[in-house]
Amino acid sequence: MAVEDDVGARESAEASATHTLDSAERMGTGITRSRLQLLAQQQGKPAGVQEINSSNGRKVEVLLPLMTAA
Repeated sequence: MAVEDDVGARESAEASATHTLDSAERMGTGITRSRLQLLAQQQGKPAGVQEINSSNGRKVEVLLPLMTAA
């Protein structure tokens, strides 16, 4: 799953590049990454979050393991 945001339309590329996360954002991201890492270990399949910044905006990709019924 991927979500893209055209940050450039709302703020300049320089402001986006220097954006700092507040502690709540860092904590939320850290918790999500930890839970996905645990899920990957339990399922034996890759899982995670990747944030990609560019001059056109920001893209966040979430990789979840496909779980099938036994």
